[in-house]
Amino acid sequence: MSQVPLSPELLLGLVRRVRRKGGPWRPIGIHTRTAYTGPTKLAFAEGGPRVELDVVNCPSLLAVRSALAEERVHPLVFVTQQDEDDLGADVRARIAKGRLQHPGSWEVALDLFEAQTLDPALGKQTWLADELIRARPPSGYAPVPTGVLDAEVAWGAFLREVVGLGDARPDLRSLLRWSSKAGAASRLAAQTSAVRRAVADRLVDSAGSVARAVLHVACSDRSADVVPVGIVAELLFASSFEEDASIQTGVVRLEPLLGGHALSRREGRAWAEAARAVAAGAEESDDVALAGAWYRRAEALLDELKVRAYAHRSDVLPLGFEQRVERLAHALQDWLEAGTKAVPDEAEQAYKMLSQHRVARRERARLQRAEMALRLARWLRLDDADEAASLAERARSYERDGAFVDRARTQLGAGDAHPALAAVYGRLVDTATKRRERENQDFGTALSGWLASGGSANGILPIEDVLERVLAPVAKSAPALLLVMDGMSHAVYRELLESLGELAWGPQVPAEGNGFDPVVAVLPSVTNVSRTSLLCGRLASGAQSIEKDGFASHPALLAVSRTAKPP
Repeated sequence: MSQVPLSPELLLGLVRRVRRKGGPWRPIGIHTRTAYTGPTKLAFAEGGPRVELDVVNCPSLLAVRSALAEERVHPLVFVTQQDEDDLGADVRARIAKGRLQHPGSWEVALDLFEAQTLDPALGKQTWLADELIRARPPSGYAPVPTGVLDAEVAWGAFLREVVGLGDARPDLRSLLRWSSKAGAASRLAAQTSAVRRAVADRLVDSAGSVARAVLHVACSDRSADVVPVGIVAELLFASSFEEDASIQTGVVRLEPLLGGHALSRREGRAWAEAARAVAAGAEESDDVALAGAWYRRAEALLDELKVRAYAHRSDVLPLGFEQRVERLAHALQDWLEAGTKAVPDEAEQAYKMLSQHRVARRERARLQRAEMALRLARWLRLDDADEAASLAERARSYERDGAFVDRARTQLGAGDAHPALAAVYGRLVDTATKRRERENQDFGTALSGWLASGGSANGILPIEDVLERVLAPVAKSAPALLLVMDGMSHAVYRELLESLGELAWGPQVPAEGNGFDPVVAVLPSVTNVSRTSLLCGRLASGAQSIEKDGFASHPALLAVSRTAKPP
């Protein structure tokens, strides 16, 4: 029978095996090839009160007999190199089981799992048995129902109790999550290099070949970089960089950190996908500090590998977001300088990449301004309105485009944290303002002409007709509440409409045509004239009492109201 050095854990395992059925204590003899070098006092507790054991080395037969003859308070366990046959029948009769115990690790491990048969694939992995014995949990291992201790059970117990991995077949994400726990990888790092290689070979089956490189980093003094390396791998192993010399040099610079392992493109992408998922999971579980630390370390790695300029290829790094902001700024700046008609694809693509970045979710206001800048740029390249356009056409044009432009001018006026983009916003606002001023002048001219011609209602809704033509039809189908918001611009109205839309509220417009006609206020457009005319349904002026009486007595509203509940 093969033997291994007698550790305290293995010795206690042998005692546990002998004492399985309990009963009175008898001296226990253990045969080894070398002397026992562990503690001479060991605590044993198994199905009863805690007992202290006396462990005695007995290199000779005389020493064995002397140890047996000595009066003792605690049970005796003696370790000898004498053959069992040399002990004599009288000695064998006095010791437990009537024979010496042999420290075969798998024999003890089988007993720990209440198994009778060992999977042949495990036979030569004595270290695994030793670790299972050493790491036995206080409550013991679960008995194997088949009576066979196979590799799946043995490895599962080892990974759980020794390495701290809860899964017998962990995937790459599980491996990265495990490495991020404080002190987790140090347990594996404390093992011999042969054991670490065996663990890596095992995990390759479930986590892929990249597991070897992952475990090397996890067990090194750079263990905190396991997830950051994966985040960096996203841009190092992107297909678009296959011919980029700087990136390829960065890949080579990464190899020493991986113990000389040259990652394949498939391995690099697998690591990147897992790292991205693990970091996202940390953020979703409110462990934002941990995710932030990973992102900062990844950015430091970019400097270490001399590929910082490529951070814009990362969808998760904060630095990547800022570089994408800068690329959008440069694309818009180049377009403004060139003065071409169409907004270039570079600007459209730069915005698309910006919107796809992880940071964009929390930088919603910045992203919204970037989108507005792009829309404003497109608008600036549209032709000016036809000089012969009617007032109604100009009003609809303002509803469609001008209101957005005014809103964009206000929003972009706030600038951006990035100086280059803030400067571009400033130029866009200045250019748009000049055009809007021209449009306002043209609108004023059209309004003056419309009034001079008698104010034809073709395509224009006078404010005094709103109750009859808009509110009454709505109130006929459902109870309605009229809110009058003095001083609200159409630009602010569009913003309010967007906010209401997010709450699942939507505008009600006529089924036919293009919506309601633009409404023209009464001139002068002051509250006691224009609002009073609105609420009375006729040209009028006066205080709130006149508005109240006029609204309550409006014929179209009375026609759609119940008698008991007038407007």
